[in-house]
Amino acid sequence: MGLTTTVVAPTDFRRVLTFGIGLDDVYDDPAALRRRIVDAAPRAVCFNSKAALARVAGADVSPPWAGACAFR
Repeated sequence: MGLTTTVVAPTDFRRVLTFGIGLDDVYDDPAALRRRIVDAAPRAVCFNSKAALARVAGADVSPPWAGACAFR
C-alpha cells in the first residue's frame, strides 16, 4: 500500500499512530513542535509545505533542503 498496510481515511487520522506515524501542526507553535520532534527522535520528518519547514527551521529553506533542520 505505501506507508501503511491499509488505506486510512482522513477522518480516521488517529489510526496512523498504530503504524508509528505521528501528525502535528506547525503553525500554532513552531518552537513547541521542534521540541516534540527532538523528544520523539523520529527517523524522518516530512512537512507538507516549504513554509511549514521554514517556520520550524527558523531559516530560509531554499533548495537544496537536505540538512535544513538539524534538530540535534
